[in-house]
Amino acid sequence: MKAQQNGTSLEHIGIDFYGIGHAIRNSRLQVPMYQRNYAWEKEHVEELLGDLAEAIWLGESEYFIGSIVLTNETSGCLYVTDGQQRLATVSIIIAAIRNYFSENGEEDRAKDLENMYLLSRDLRTRDSSPRLRLNAHDHGYFESTILNKPVPGKKPKADTNSHRRLKKAMETATNHIQQLAKTHPKNPIEKLFDWIDYLENCCKVIWVTVPDDGNAFTIFETLNDRGLDLAISDLLKNFLFHKAAKRLDEVQGYWTTMTGILEATSEDKALVTYLRHYWSSVNGLTRERDLYKKVKKKISSVAAAANLAKELSISSVKYAALSNINHVIWQKYGSTTRGHIEILNLLRMTRMRPLLLAILDVLSVSESKKALKYIVDLAVRTLIVGTPGGNLESKYSIVSVEIREGKIKTAGQLRKACNSIFPNDTQFRDEFAVATSSKSYLSRYYLRALEQTASGKRNPEFVPNPNSDEINLEHVLPIKPHRNWTGFTDEQHKTMYPRLGNLSLMKSSVNSVVGNAKFSEKKKVFAKSSLKLTKSIARKKDWKESDIINRQKKLATLAVKTWSGKFV
Repeated sequence: MKAQQNGTSLEHIGIDFYGIGHAIRNSRLQVPMYQRNYAWEKEHVEELLGDLAEAIWLGESEYFIGSIVLTNETSGCLYVTDGQQRLATVSIIIAAIRNYFSENGEEDRAKDLENMYLLSRDLRTRDSSPRLRLNAHDHGYFESTILNKPVPGKKPKADTNSHRRLKKAMETATNHIQQLAKTHPKNPIEKLFDWIDYLENCCKVIWVTVPDDGNAFTIFETLNDRGLDLAISDLLKNFLFHKAAKRLDEVQGYWTTMTGILEATSEDKALVTYLRHYWSSVNGLTRERDLYKKVKKKISSVAAAANLAKELSISSVKYAALSNINHVIWQKYGSTTRGHIEILNLLRMTRMRPLLLAILDVLSVSESKKALKYIVDLAVRTLIVGTPGGNLESKYSIVSVEIREGKIKTAGQLRKACNSIFPNDTQFRDEFAVATSSKSYLSRYYLRALEQTASGKRNPEFVPNPNSDEINLEHVLPIKPHRNWTGFTDEQHKTMYPRLGNLSLMKSSVNSVVGNAKFSEKKKVFAKSSLKLTKSIARKKDWKESDIINRQKKLATLAVKTWSGKFV
């Protein structure tokens, strides 16, 4: 067969239309090490199960679930370029049926099913080998917990995101099969064989086999995936591998290293987010929907593809460290900088990461330490003043590019470049004086940092006690005041109780006792506090609207000093 794709002649391409069960049963399949880990979440598995159930119930002769693209190796093993999520999930469904047979006295049927679809067995040695082998990261867990029947009392730990997804997929499929059997109590075995037959003959895929990776990568870009659409990360990986040509092994190695590092972060969509943040840090703000197009436009040679893969691999270490204050990288920066990173994570400032990445990649350790102190102050001020997020992210990316181009080499130059988005003292004081907070993690941090400044601590961004089990928020005017609280109209209460001036830090054990007590009772507890700002509330004769307003004005003045934008 010959075909034309994007001007390239593609020879010896096999295209078949198979039931996915038939394809698995008659193939030896291998997911290459550079492919992403198992990525389907519970909802994707449930969607496939639901679609299959509906198609079987309606008696549909065919149910199409997309294309599978494979490289036909001389070893006889097919390497999966696209389709591993569907192949793995169908194997999981079959394994769940096998387990049901085994648990209900149908051991021979369970063994037959296992031999046909899950594990092929050598007639001479009786050794078994998987019909589908996932990548190096996932396969051990996949084989021991899914392909092989579960061993009572032995449950391998799911200690990575993809292992947890595999575990959840197996649990979801198992629950579905058990419910299916319960709905057909007279003959559940027959109903489950209906499912096996449907997977074998009617759940169809376009089975595309090509002679080498280059052709596979070209085909891949033109085909749709199911469940998770062609993820940006998959498209970029495919594009770089295609561009890599004779340096493919090198680029695959860099990609594998990068994905392994990011998988360990336990953050949702870590890979896609990192790719976008890195590209924005180097080339300016890029939205996820535009990332693939921009990379494809700029990376036009083998060398450029290899260089990008290398830089992505190197920079991923620092990106992973941004979400992990215990990462080894922070040892050379010290505990102060570790504290800055902890606060930025607490404040959910992921949109700053392109800038943080540029700082860590380019600036010296000494300048980075000062710059990160400034970034914390910038983050808090913009949170309070409320500069539009889109404008900020664009500015962060612009400054990132300037750092990488060598226009910004010091923390002082960074501060100057960010001057237009750093709210001045008057703006910050005025906004802080009227700020409310519905997010307890923000309120706790603000009050903890202000307490440090009020107490004359050297590093106000550090906290007296971050443990909410020990130190918690107390609303002086309760959220739901008892009738012993007077002096506030309903409107005043609604406006005043979430104000920062109405909040204080208090030991959690005391907080639970104080509750809705009247102010005269609360004062006695405040007076015993070791926290200066909490203790000061006890000096108030009563707690009225004016007291909340005046206290917050004082906190606002303190806030200007706490998040000053200065390096010391």
